[in-house]
Amino acid sequence: MSIKRKIKKLYRIIHPEKPQQFYQIDGFTLDMGEGHMLSITQRENPMYDRFVPYLGKLAGDESEKWIVDIGANVGDTTAALIKHTACKVLCIEPTEKFYRLCKANIVDFGCEYQKRVNLIQAYVAQNENKKYTSAIQGGTAVRCNEEVGLDGIPSYRLSSILKKEKINISDVMLVKVDTDGYDSECIMSIGNELRNVSPFLYWENQIDSIEQYEKFIEMVDYLKEMGYSNFFVFDNFGNYMCEMDFASLKELNTYLLRIIQKKSTRSFYYVDVLAAKEDKYSLAKDTINEYLNNFI
Repeated sequence: MSIKRKIKKLYRIIHPEKPQQFYQIDGFTLDMGEGHMLSITQRENPMYDRFVPYLGKLAGDESEKWIVDIGANVGDTTAALIKHTACKVLCIEPTEKFYRLCKANIVDFGCEYQKRVNLIQAYVAQNENKKYTSAIQGGTAVRCNEEVGLDGIPSYRLSSILKKEKINISDVMLVKVDTDGYDSECIMSIGNELRNVSPFLYWENQIDSIEQYEKFIEMVDYLKEMGYSNFFVFDNFGNYMCEMDFASLKELNTYLLRIIQKKSTRSFYYVDVLAAKEDKYSLAKDTINEYLNNFI
């Protein structure tokens, strides 16, 4: 069972009340499906996912630019950020249940916002042309590593998806990833095209296995080679922790590994990381400070 699903199971034990199926996010009413825990999690943790609108601000106000939302789920991230940016949004969601809910929720955004969102059903991975399924529990889904038959959903590198959608990587202002442990694969699937562009990257740094740990360590080296040097870290409850360099981010991943190996008492479950190249450092720092001012 993944860390995120353990969290949701724990919440159901501690807070047996039923989560809201229809939940308001920045003026939109989303159908979350049955058992989605976002309503309870945000009520109990005031900062949880509250940085998402600021991701929209980071992306900017150029209407021909793009945000890529990998692991779009029911469209909750897009709902939270789309009013804070003029960018278009490419939502990528593989799991059939969440894909259907996301598609319906985007229609309910209304014409003004719906026309700025493209939704595709696919996995993002380093190895293309494999087909996967997901294990679903509550409001999250985890990719099954085993290759499956014709009923599975295909996987593509992000670079391939952008080409299929006729999106130039230079027009991507932000890549957000939430794939329950496979975020490193998604980011590295951009390939060498990331070297000469400077989108913000925001991912869920969740480790459930030694294989995922090794991928995240590999990703840090990849990002260094691509020119990223600034990493801003939030705990899994949305509270900003600190700024890190390459070495510190690797140490943090090793810290998380020791926790899942039960060599330490758990402090937090995972972290979210915002990465910026040097030309975007000041904007990232100022935006985080603006976010934190709301919680003083």
